[in-house]
Amino acid sequence: METYNPPKDIFARNKGGIKVKMAERVEYPPEGGIYTYYEGMKYPKKGAPFPQAVIALEGVKSAAMQTLSFLSRNKWILPFVFILRKKFLKEFMAYANKMLSPYYLKPERYCISAKEVYDTLKRLDYSDTICHLWAMLWEYDNAYRYRFQDIFTTFNDCTKYYDGIMPGALKWSIEVARGRENNNGMMKKWDVVLKLYSLVGPYLKKFVVLADIKKLTLDEADSYHCLVRPDYDFGGISWEDRQKIRKQIDEQE
Repeated sequence: METYNPPKDIFARNKGGIKVKMAERVEYPPEGGIYTYYEGMKYPKKGAPFPQAVIALEGVKSAAMQTLSFLSRNKWILPFVFILRKKFLKEFMAYANKMLSPYYLKPERYCISAKEVYDTLKRLDYSDTICHLWAMLWEYDNAYRYRFQDIFTTFNDCTKYYDGIMPGALKWSIEVARGRENNNGMMKKWDVVLKLYSLVGPYLKKFVVLADIKKLTLDEADSYHCLVRPDYDFGGISWEDRQKIRKQIDEQE
């Protein structure tokens, strides 16, 4: 099947297609990763999202969030879901694999944090589909990746301060993220995660024990790109103040 990007004006709501920002170049260094360079930016962006992969991932992501939202509103059904959890997971993974498998990257081509997600899930003996699904979410959706990296930055700072993983530190880090959120849709998603934390928490704890948390945090380049995002107060810093910081950095170049 071949695809192309049609003009927006052929759609009823004039919002069709995928937002595309033209890059100067994309590099595929031998050591791994993919880097996209844009004019006027000090650092390249990690990864190179392309329409087909983004659309496929959006469908899988939407199905997962709709399911979690339904469960959070109807907790009475959770015992039945628990009993049939293997069947539910098998069906969802089959759907996800069908949608996403054409766009799985070689593990070494995922960005540093996405590759750490992939590697950690592999060490936990998860299926190839689950490993790629979460790695793709980090790779292609930086709205989620930057938020997750902010959570792990907060978590990492907390564990360093207390010289070890403090009980409740991960849930507290997610609650901090909820407080930094400026997007109403994302606020609802954080609320769903927190409501279902007793269900997902044990899996998250196993993940953080094995993961190299430092690789999941915001590095200097990630922090630079987060400075102009108004949808979330990265590092607890307001958008207005982050814009000033970004302007100072760009003026020094």
